[in-house]
Amino acid sequence: MDTVDAAGHSENAAVLDLRILGPLEAWRGNTRLNLGGPRQRSVLVCLLLDPDQDVSAARIVEAVWGDHPPSGVLTTLQGYVFHLRQALEPPRAKGASPSLIVTVPGGYRLQTASVAIDAVRFEHLVAEGRSLLAENPGAAAGLLGDALGLWRGDALTDVVSLNGFAAQVATRLAERHAVASELWVEAELALGRPAAIETLDALVARYPLREHLAALRMLALYRAGRQADALAAYHRLRCTLDDELGIRPSAEVEALHQQVLRQDPCLDPTTERTAVPAASPGFRRSRAYR
Repeated sequence: MDTVDAAGHSENAAVLDLRILGPLEAWRGNTRLNLGGPRQRSVLVCLLLDPDQDVSAARIVEAVWGDHPPSGVLTTLQGYVFHLRQALEPPRAKGASPSLIVTVPGGYRLQTASVAIDAVRFEHLVAEGRSLLAENPGAAAGLLGDALGLWRGDALTDVVSLNGFAAQVATRLAERHAVASELWVEAELALGRPAAIETLDALVARYPLREHLAALRMLALYRAGRQADALAAYHRLRCTLDDELGIRPSAEVEALHQQVLRQDPCLDPTTERTAVPAASPGFRRSRAYR
């Protein structure tokens, strides 16, 4: 397995690092590559979201230019692909075929045999962390922390304003970031070491309609000896849900609220792992992304 440095770059110069968990970036070793302007960068996003799959030129044109592409758009697309190949692929012998962005009937394909994509690594780490959460929360917390550490800000911040396609991708990735954040907090609480309140404050501010995240914050505040703040967090969530969606908190959140009110001993951290409230499959993690 190739190792990566503190910035997340592969130490193997033969590996291309494509990063979308923040501004779109491409690195080969410690060298950042020039990806050109916003539309050219969006072409690359189209390809790397379906790695090793044929992507039709028509689909790329629709994603990058919308319903009213300019005349000669296919020629423009070919030019973007040419420049991306120059930027991303290692030097090749004259006349040799491209090895990264290959031409297929009717479109192109990004071949990832020598490519590392941060979003793919993120998904693998989250899946592994989730699988270990119940039995080994310590290992889960480490894996989920590594996954969250791959993020450098909002996904694709330099191309989302160009078209609806990139914005939709960024929204899906933001949802996955929120889920990973919840899982990491669950792991920390299961270990009996509440996550930093400041971290939870920031997460709740970023995702104010995620009930599960709000419930985890209530629990962390309560365990920190801040019962009044935990109750205030519940009331803030209730008002937000009512104002934004016209609904009340879920039954699980209401139950946790009652436990906080009566200082239920089951909420106290113990030497053994304690179950995190509202972790059942039926809990509504978010009703804002339906």
